Amino acid sequence: MLNVFGSYMFPIDPWRKHNKRKDAKWKNNRAFNNWFVYLTNLYMNAFEFKGLPETVNERFLFETLYWDGKALFFNDPSLGYLALPCEGDGELNVYWEFTRFRAISNCYNKVYDYPDDCVLVRANQVTYPPLFMVESWASRIADAERTIDVYAKTMKRPWLITGEHDDKLTMQVLVDEVEQNEVVITGANRISGELQRAYQNPMDGPGLMALWRHKHELLDECLTWFGINNANTEKRERLITDEVQSNNQLIQLNKDTVLDWLKKACEDINKLYGLSVSVDLKHDYLKEQQELDMKQQQAMAKQQGGGKDG
Repeated sequence: MLNVFGSYMFPIDPWRKHNKRKDAKWKNNRAFNNWFVYLTNLYMNAFEFKGLPETVNERFLFETLYWDGKALFFNDPSLGYLALPCEGDGELNVYWEFTRFRAISNCYNKVYDYPDDCVLVRANQVTYPPLFMVESWASRIADAERTIDVYAKTMKRPWLITGEHDDKLTMQVLVDEVEQNEVVITGANRISGELQRAYQNPMDGPGLMALWRHKHELLDECLTWFGINNANTEKRERLITDEVQSNNQLIQLNKDTVLDWLKKACEDINKLYGLSVSVDLKHDYLKEQQELDMKQQQAMAKQQGGGKDG
């Protein structure tokens, strides 16, 4: 089984000698890919359309909005309603909007007048592809994660060894044996030499915990940008009422920067084509959390008001 899937599942064979620099680069890339895909799925799984015509692929619509920041909804005479990638085509009006859009996809290339014959679906007000933000967050979180890996592994070797150049290979073999959790037994002549020294490694537990906190804070900030309530219990206990309110308002606003413009597109689609398309949060727990945050804000505001009166 390993022979069949080894090149994909195990590009770093743990049973062979390998180039550490190449392996480190692979691990860096894999960490970024993991976080990029994870965050991408989170972002694109928060909302859902209802009432879309059968010819409109909802998954492809969300992916188009994610990768390009916009999509074109129109009614093709032969294929029916479609939502495809697009580019501005033709002149700009007084509001710096294109008067025509070209729908582009596999074996498809047609121009439609805007807004008479199509609806522009925006991922946000400025049609900025969310991809770029997710890519930035994934890079920072992956870098923090790999830093933790290196830091923790370095703690496994609480010393730094220096020695003569001719003994470098021998010392590297010893370090590799420790790396592989082997019990090292060697002759004294292998580690003799006046120039050989072992220095204490400055890595420590508190430093490792600080790196973990840094990683979690990056992820929390990213989820806040997604509009996902992510404040853990420890963090909530340290926040004062105004800070909790501000955090909840920011989460709601971040959610609405996407939802408001998707709702606007639904209104335009229904008005132009007489359909009943709508959009909302996809999962009930997201809706429940949204209602809970609003009730919490109201309760805190009422409590603050009562305290001031007293």
